[in-house]
Amino acid sequence: MLLKNKTPLEFQDFGAGTGLGKKNHKTIAEITRHAGKGRKFGRLLFRIAHYYQPATMLELGTSLGLSAAYLASGRPEGNLVTLEGAVAVAKEAKNNFDWLGIKNIELITGGFEDSLPIIKKATQPVDLIFMDGNHRLEPTLRYFNELLENMGSCSVVIVDDIHWSEEMESAWICIKDHARVLLTIDLFFMGLVFFRKSFKIKQHFAIRF
Repeated sequence: MLLKNKTPLEFQDFGAGTGLGKKNHKTIAEITRHAGKGRKFGRLLFRIAHYYQPATMLELGTSLGLSAAYLASGRPEGNLVTLEGAVAVAKEAKNNFDWLGIKNIELITGGFEDSLPIIKKATQPVDLIFMDGNHRLEPTLRYFNELLENMGSCSVVIVDDIHWSEEMESAWICIKDHARVLLTIDLFFMGLVFFRKSFKIKQHFAIRF
């Protein structure tokens, strides 16, 4: 349905895709092709949420809401807060959530710099975080480090597009090297980060997925 929708949306892209703050017009179909992870990775997000049963989830970068729908469906008893900077895109995501009948998603519209401080104060702890909102080195590491205060030893972080660019490669290396990170799994298109002290020593795995 989304891949056939030619409705144009205006949005302001604050990520690395098209330049900081640049206004763009793309159809829903174009946004879906560019931002959607596809059924394979959507099902993976569903399975991660279903397996770890997080009470509280946070997503940076809603886009049209596909990944949020998979995560929220994997843990319907939990609560997912998802952040989207583009008003028109967020509105379309809300329509998708309503159409799918998903009730456990709270969609917040606005820049991450404004939204994250509010989320951090209101949410303790965050059990699962999906970072897919900015593909630049400095913001990715800043968001990760800021959210560490809200992560417990059993929290799981999913970082999207870890090999998308040199900046994301560098961000992934820094995250792996962080003192609190004890286990990472590189799935190429995304990386999983764990903090459990039971792992004792740092371990990093790369898996063909």
